[in-house]
Amino acid sequence: MTLRWNTLLTLLLVLLGCGEVLAQKNLNAGQNKSFKSAPTKVELRGTSELGSDAKYGWTLVAGPGPVKIENAAALETAATVGDIGAYVFRLTGQKGTTTETDDVTFDVFGDGDEERGSEISGYLGEVFDNFIASEQRTYLNKNLAEVSGGTDNRFLFGFNADFRLFAKEERQLWFYLETLHGVRSADVDCTQPEEDKRPAICGGPDTDPTKLNKQAHYILKNASSVEGFAGFRFEFLPLQLGSSSPVSLYAKGQLGFMAVAKNPGDMVDNHFVGLGLIATAGRFRGSYFDAGWGRTDLFNVKRLDRWKYDAYVTFKVSQTKGLSWFKPFFQMTVDSDFGGGADSIQSYMGFNFDLTALK
Repeated sequence: MTLRWNTLLTLLLVLLGCGEVLAQKNLNAGQNKSFKSAPTKVELRGTSELGSDAKYGWTLVAGPGPVKIENAAALETAATVGDIGAYVFRLTGQKGTTTETDDVTFDVFGDGDEERGSEISGYLGEVFDNFIASEQRTYLNKNLAEVSGGTDNRFLFGFNADFRLFAKEERQLWFYLETLHGVRSADVDCTQPEEDKRPAICGGPDTDPTKLNKQAHYILKNASSVEGFAGFRFEFLPLQLGSSSPVSLYAKGQLGFMAVAKNPGDMVDNHFVGLGLIATAGRFRGSYFDAGWGRTDLFNVKRLDRWKYDAYVTFKVSQTKGLSWFKPFFQMTVDSDFGGGADSIQSYMGFNFDLTALK
């Protein structure tokens, strides 16, 4: 476990510092900028230390729509872009046998799509809990589907808050918070020989031990939960910059805590570290997929060695400002030990309300 944490910490430190070791350039295409509507005119303002006798040229590397560059051979010029999306322009400078290039990115948003910054939203919907018990559990009560498996649902609601702490070109550091009311399931193994490893439901200080068998298996299924999460997301590698839905690769570390009905005792830990992709602009902005490793103390079979996957898809119903704050979503999370323990698959669907867009 120590090796994994050290490896992830080393990777994060390398990613944070990777942009600082590049050699100094003689050519600069300018600062990345954002605009709210298309078509629009963008200023291409390059700077150079190659000298007055150098030759320059601007070209479009990637972009979703038509572009017209007024004077492509000038160090400072302008261009007109026709559609929303991300545009990457490249400045090339040549002097003798020396050739240098540098890129600049312009993000053009629709009327109902603001530049990314701090965001606060609420959501309502339904959550469905699919619980896959380990194979041995299916023989305990094979005629009772509600014991060995099944699906149940709960009304879902909660809040999200994202705060951008740092931004330098395409690298961004975010801090986020999330709360939700949902549903959880888990297997509970009361055969652990050490008392401190047995869950409270097996006969802890808050439970009458005479009513429970300490040498038994229990299944906690479809219990209502109140959950809270806090974490950091570092976006460090943009991809698909020329498309209408660019994405960024990110590293993520998250702390989670849950209060689950019928599970007496303290709050339950639910932590996670991993990598993922997030849509940073366009109609599907905010959609993401991440995968990684963590712990979930609802499971005491390999509770410290859980593999987790989280896929979230949302989209704008309309680009007009009056409806841009309202977005449907679908989410699926998987919590698995890839072994003999139980796995949990949860599906969420509903509507997200961007509270910052209402101001």
